[in-house]
Amino acid sequence: LAALYPSRFTNSFNTQNPSTDIRPLFLDKYERHFPSVPVFIGEFHAGNIPGVDHAADLRNMVEISEASPVLQGFAFFEWQVRADKGGHEMNFGMFSLGDYSVATLTFATGERFDAWCLVPVDDKPNAVAGAFGGVAPDSASLCRPDPAAVPLNN
Repeated sequence: LAALYPSRFTNSFNTQNPSTDIRPLFLDKYERHFPSVPVFIGEFHAGNIPGVDHAADLRNMVEISEASPVLQGFAFFEWQVRADKGGHEMNFGMFSLGDYSVATLTFATGERFDAWCLVPVDDKPNAVAGAFGGVAPDSASLCRPDPAAVPLNN
């Protein structure tokens, strides 16, 4: 197993720390002790730490990933606020649910679920898209009712 470890495994971890903590608290030591074992951050997001500029933090995390010989990258946590969990989970997510359903999904089991429109949380979608060189969707269009989709009843 020891012989296979450096060539067959990729380690991962999750963190709520800002990007400025990654190198001194983890990556410097990891690169020294595991110089050939890749690692990625499965959930990265500094939450609502006062004073953290999310756009700058994400850009810095991209730079750290690109400069490291072992850090393969990171995934931003999380796409949607988990309102069903409540509590501190409400600190995470680029989008929250809007106030109306845009579609109803029917699964093979017959269960039906509503898909809700999305509302951006602060400027997080722009911060994430910008860090990776992309463009966030037009937030004004994400939760705009479509009159053509409203059923007319007498």
